[in-house]
Amino acid sequence: MRIALTESNYPVVAEELEKRTTKDPSGCWIWEGTIDSRGYGRLGFNKAGQFLAHRLSLEAHLGHPIDGLFAHHKCANTSCLNPDHLELTTHAENIAEMMARQSYLARIAELEQTLAEYAPEHPVLKRGGGPLPPSV
Repeated sequence: MRIALTESNYPVVAEELEKRTTKDPSGCWIWEGTIDSRGYGRLGFNKAGQFLAHRLSLEAHLGHPIDGLFAHHKCANTSCLNPDHLELTTHAENIAEMMARQSYLARIAELEQTLAEYAPEHPVLKRGGGPLPPSV
């Protein structure tokens, strides 16, 4: 893979990255290598440097570097490398979407908590394993 990266051989990079994933039922390609503290897949080659696996996956899919842009996870799974789950965004677009998603998830947690107070046995709460903690 290191040679393919240095030669910008994107088809080989894409093939090698996909081999190092496990496909889950949602269509995510879960990176099986090193995962950093934020949940992003990483790989490194001494002198060639460290790389975010999802960025490499999108670059390989597009066939060119994505310098200055972000590889945004539409699926919200930071360890996913499926290029169909990734899109190019600016920093501002990436942050705005992540903040909107957090707000949405917080609202769901608030509604689940309220439902749990009024109807703790409601079947909706059983599907997701019960209400989320208020801190989400």
